Amino acid sequence: MIAELAWLTRLFHELTVPAITHVPIKSDNQGAIYIAENPLFHERTEHIEIDCHFVREKLLDGLISLSYTPT
Repeated sequence: MIAELAWLTRLFHELTVPAITHVPIKSDNQGAIYIAENPLFHERTEHIEIDCHFVREKLLDGLISLSYTPT
C-alpha cells in the first residue's frame, strides 16, 4: 500500500498535480507500527528489514502517518 502511494505521488508530480502529503495509515498491528517508527532493529526483525526501511523512509519524508486502530 505504501509503494502504491509513493507511485501515485510520483505520477501526480509528473502531471503537475499538487503533491499528496501526510496520508494517514491506520493499522491494528501495534508491533508493526512500533517497528516502523523505531530506528533500532532486533534479532527477530531481520527478515523484514527492507520493507521496514521503505516504510520508515516514507514516514520520515512526511508522506504517511501511522496510527493504531483497534479491531
